[in-house]
Amino acid sequence: MVLDPPTLFLISVKQVVISKYAVLRPYKTSLGSLAFIHLDMACGQEILANRFWST
Repeated sequence: MVLDPPTLFLISVKQVVISKYAVLRPYKTSLGSLAFIHLDMACGQEILANRFWST
């Protein structure tokens, strides 16, 4: 699978979002909390993607 530049860009953005969330939103390490972390990061990535590509 070859990644085009926009996809690579979003992956790097996602890494930034993940690192920011890890600092801003500390969670207890339980399975329920981990699920919420994944949901939050997925939503954050969607918002960032929409913001970047709609301009």
